[in-house]
Amino acid sequence: MIRKKNHKPNLYPGLVGTAQTPLRPSGKATFGEEEGPTFDVLSSEGFISIGETIIVEQIQGTKVLVRKQKMENGG
Repeated sequence: MIRKKNHKPNLYPGLVGTAQTPLRPSGKATFGEEEGPTFDVLSSEGFISIGETIIVEQIQGTKVLVRKQKMENGG
């Protein structure tokens, strides 16, 4: 039996991803592999632009709360 690679990665606080749609405050994002599955997410800080790097803050049942990943010291 051949298994497909279509499994969704486990989501957990601290996981980094990318906003695939604008988050206003809800939208879609991917985590892990760039071409991986998309997840419905909710921004905890309002609008986040498409392509922004995001991080999972918490998971409440089926809600995945994310925020922009902060850049470290001008990097």
